[in-house]
Amino acid sequence: MGGKLAKRSDATMRLELLFIVGCLAAGSVRAEHKSNPVMVEGDNAYKAGNYDLAVSKYTEALKRNPKDPVANNDRGLAYKERKQYAEAIADFTEALRLKRDWFVFYNRGITYQEKGDEDAAITDFTEALRLKPKLLQGRIDCLISRAHCYFNKEKAVSAMADLNQAIKLGVKEPDAYVLRGILHKIHHDYDRSLADYEKAISLDPRDARSYDAEAYLLSVCPMPKYRDAKKAIAYATKACELTEWKHADALETLAVAYAEGGQFDDAVKWQNWAAVIDPKVVDEKRIELYQQKQPFRDINRKELSFANLDTINPKVAINIGQRLNAQFQEKGDRLADPDVMQANKERPHSLTLDFRQDKRGRTLFLTHSFQQTLQARCLALLKDWDTYFETDILPVPPRTVNPEIWSEPIVELVLFDFKLTGSKTPEPEERTDVALSGQ
Repeated sequence: MGGKLAKRSDATMRLELLFIVGCLAAGSVRAEHKSNPVMVEGDNAYKAGNYDLAVSKYTEALKRNPKDPVANNDRGLAYKERKQYAEAIADFTEALRLKRDWFVFYNRGITYQEKGDEDAAITDFTEALRLKPKLLQGRIDCLISRAHCYFNKEKAVSAMADLNQAIKLGVKEPDAYVLRGILHKIHHDYDRSLADYEKAISLDPRDARSYDAEAYLLSVCPMPKYRDAKKAIAYATKACELTEWKHADALETLAVAYAEGGQFDDAVKWQNWAAVIDPKVVDEKRIELYQQKQPFRDINRKELSFANLDTINPKVAINIGQRLNAQFQEKGDRLADPDVMQANKERPHSLTLDFRQDKRGRTLFLTHSFQQTLQARCLALLKDWDTYFETDILPVPPRTVNPEIWSEPIVELVLFDFKLTGSKTPEPEERTDVALSGQ
């Protein structure tokens, strides 16, 4: 026995990776292992999933020959399956000390990845690739595994490069396409994302993750033209069937699909069932959304999303190219009842906004006539979206013009939750209206 590869773990995907590598690394099987009954017994136990017996047999083999790198590698794999990561890493390290084989670096990298040490895993996958595995599948596995690590570390460019290379080499498993589809989705390239999910399904029509990933996008995309509740429900149901209705993520996707279709009772049912199966992985806030007859939207951003602005008051909305002045009633440190009009000058107790495109990007200029610092929260709507996300607005001191700049194609901003903070500044002796110059 020699050159066995670890199962590739995937903590980043929405469904468990079911890819099992059982090939032997070329040139790594020593003839004596074929006739070594202890190693054969260990191999058979490993294949049968009896990892305790496999460890015992490989340990027996190592007592007879402690300098056998293959026995160290294989015992490391059995330890890894028992989630004894320290013991597994020690065995792989010893195997590498005896012989630097690419597949041992790969196996140790997978173990580091499962352990949560992405940096160490990347180092090992990189070294495995540097040793230039003769097996094409070996190169592909190293690239995809390293891509998952880069993805976990939010290094999208590096992850995309590895996935593109793996796909160019002719990957025949759906994993690379699913992960690349997720990266396209994160960057709002939904056409490419859906194309990759469909390619993944064509490569393996029984891969639950592919159906799940596409159903999720078809349900939660912030751009209406990509949402398809009927297809999402069908694909999410297929993912649940393939996982025997036992996987919380698949059930949660089925819930968002039903919510997109307006079937909120079904959405609540499946979201609750997902929470019963695995409360750690589900989003508890979605239940409240579905109970309020609201769908869930995933905007692929760190900011919060808002699907329903009706619950936000008071608010001031401004479109790109507009200039507005909103005069408020002061209620303690809160501002209420805005009177909004198009204007270039401030009124007493008012906020003036100018939202326009300039060489820096989409720029919102803010000034106000209050004696204290003004704070507000802000929602943004991108072109062709129907979902708002929250973005930062810096506090605006009195008698200043504060520019906020975005590079994204924002078409509307909604300011709300207005309040005054800090001590009051003295009024000028002769106050005149302040024109908003935008400078």
